[in-house]
Amino acid sequence: MSTPAPAADPCAAAAPLVASLRALLEDEYATLQARDTARLEQLQPGKLELLQRLQACADAVAALPQAPAAWEPVRAAIDGCRDQFLRNQVLLARQLEVVQGALRALQSAADPAQSDLYDTLGAAARRRRARDWLNA
Repeated sequence: MSTPAPAADPCAAAAPLVASLRALLEDEYATLQARDTARLEQLQPGKLELLQRLQACADAVAALPQAPAAWEPVRAAIDGCRDQFLRNQVLLARQLEVVQGALRALQSAADPAQSDLYDTLGAAARRRRARDWLNA
């Protein structure tokens, strides 16, 4: 996928890209909340393309002797997108922790020595290692 050259006015070209990215990040957040991995994978190529096009605009502004005043609102909007991205990243990391915890629980359930979380009366079972340490 080639990155298209930015328009003559990179600020004018970047503004709709930032708006599209903001909408895509909101959609990504809703998709993460719904845990729809298929939809999440579908969103990634569009996000990558938007980021590449925004990078081309940023490179065009950086090549100018001085950034135009119109670039400042674009930068502020990009900062907002960064915040949305970080929010999505935190949600994804938490979901990954939950999945890893469930996987560990399933794996320890397969090991009978580790699966005795409760005794026959429903109280939390004491681990053998804890008893050995107390008896030492």
